[in-house]
Amino acid sequence: MTANACLRPAFVSCAAILLLAGCDSQSPGAKSKPEVEREPTAAEIRAQFDAVLQPLHAFVASADADSSVPPEMTAQLQTQLDERKKKFASAKAYREGTDGVVTKLEDSLRVARDRQNGVLVLYLCELIKYFDPGNSRVVRFEKWGETVKNRPVVTIRGWYEPRDTTVRIIYAFLEVHTPEDGQTHHIQVREEEEFLGLKYVRIIGKKRGIVFEYLKTKDRFEVYSRSWLRQQ
Repeated sequence: MTANACLRPAFVSCAAILLLAGCDSQSPGAKSKPEVEREPTAAEIRAQFDAVLQPLHAFVASADADSSVPPEMTAQLQTQLDERKKKFASAKAYREGTDGVVTKLEDSLRVARDRQNGVLVLYLCELIKYFDPGNSRVVRFEKWGETVKNRPVVTIRGWYEPRDTTVRIIYAFLEVHTPEDGQTHHIQVREEEEFLGLKYVRIIGKKRGIVFEYLKTKDRFEVYSRSWLRQQ
């Protein structure tokens, strides 16, 4: 018997052992451990919501006393917020992540209050309570917003300055919309005059706009003429 003949059975046996070992490791009955999904961090959760709310924060930053959020923006925001809340609400870091979102919304709320925009203040209060239903800091803002949400909306249409007066007088032609009754009024007023719950306090610069006072709250707000705004 040759040496090769002697080695062949041994070689076949080794190959069989290796084959069986390989089959055993890939047997149908073997179960791989399922991958554990990583929990999102607070920073990741906040980033998701902040990205959705960024257009709103930008809108607030440029808003005036009579700006209102476009309906299409509010609808889109609500849809996207609901999607992310459904995705992250069960995460351990959800509350920590949304605390940062609420803080940023409260910053925008203060800006809207400074701009004397009651409707925008009320909308931001709703969003804050969406994330933090028990938030007590919004209560005073809600009360203020409810008080001024029906404040007349003023548009400056033009100016008139009589030349036959010894004292300089500048009249403003105004279009005033009163939300409570849905009426639009066209009036002519001068400084210090009161009308429709407002007071014409003073002119801003060289007929750029007017400072008005809302008599119910004594808050003052600015309205700029369209002609001046077009030049900016």
